[in-house]
Amino acid sequence: MSQNINSGVNTVSYTDFNNPAGQTTIQGIRGVSESENVYIAGSLLSENNLVQGLIYEGTLKTKGNEGKWHVVNFPSTPTAEVVNTSCYGPNNGPYGTVQIVGSYKITASADKAPSGNLGFYYEGPIDGSGTWIQVSPNGGNTNNVFVHSVMGGLAVGNYDIENDKNGYAFLYNTINNECTDFKVPDSLTTTLYGIWHNGGGRYTIAGGDTRLKIGKKNPALFAGYYFKKKKKTNLKTFSYKKEKTLSIIIPFLGIIIFD
Repeated sequence: MSQNINSGVNTVSYTDFNNPAGQTTIQGIRGVSESENVYIAGSLLSENNLVQGLIYEGTLKTKGNEGKWHVVNFPSTPTAEVVNTSCYGPNNGPYGTVQIVGSYKITASADKAPSGNLGFYYEGPIDGSGTWIQVSPNGGNTNNVFVHSVMGGLAVGNYDIENDKNGYAFLYNTINNECTDFKVPDSLTTTLYGIWHNGGGRYTIAGGDTRLKIGKKNPALFAGYYFKKKKKTNLKTFSYKKEKTLSIIIPFLGIIIFD
């Protein structure tokens, strides 16, 4: 990234985009196959301050007023009431279905420090009537789980462990429900936020990591991933303006492909 930004040339236009029902947070977008519409995933803050999952299908042209919004929540059970659902990274599923990942809370975890989030993967109709699966990396020994993005049968996310200040990244196989840790060498914390399926068994992954080495303390990262061998390739790190020391973590939060 250039250090000299000409505000007269590099201008950005912003447009509100919200569910008419209330305060909306957008956390992922993907084009709908063979359509000009998009899927947008996010969350809606309800009147009683609970967070509900959202998925939108429609155009981007009218600030969300012409498409269809669906409130979707991880299902409660007789022993575990779901109180919050937050949706991330939508993707086109088979036969016109949608895939969504994200996090949710149940009453038993709502007061667990710092927030007790559980991860999920969803596949089915856009109204939320399909299959919901809890995603549990590290054998379920987690304090928080966030699944951020899904494509090509793999999802990426993060988790932490109680009384452990470091964070951990993982990949989730949507076919066999297997989680695999993803760690950058010499890193204290690794985060994964975006995944793109390049075809076959090859993927591009985006995120960031935290290091103690001078000059590469908190870089963002891109990496290739070869699914069959579970192998990282072409790991590249990036720092804003090529700074030598950083005071904040700067990850890449997603991958955008323009046709």
